[in-house]
Amino acid sequence: MFLSGSIIALYHTGIERGVIEEPSSCSANFSENPSIEMLKRSIQENNILCKDVKMRIVGLSMAEINAILSFAMFMYILLSVRKMENKAVKLKESLERMGINSDPMI
Repeated sequence: MFLSGSIIALYHTGIERGVIEEPSSCSANFSENPSIEMLKRSIQENNILCKDVKMRIVGLSMAEINAILSFAMFMYILLSVRKMENKAVKLKESLERMGINSDPMI
């Protein structure tokens, strides 16, 4: 889930940065500081440009932040699962050395 979210966010980031050409469904024409009514009309008309970034936090758009956080969560989960698997293997080996059968089927 986090990996697919990261890929989608990277695609949107590519559109924002001009690396990827935006779909023809994205189009809008309004001033730098739109009013609430203008935004409502644009949403209803579905003509907001996909590449227009209206808000940045620490110089990053929300798509960029989403890509970074989603990929970080994917890596964290991946590494956590590997660590748990390693612990399970070590526990099984320790139990077998002590002569304890760790197979749950027996």
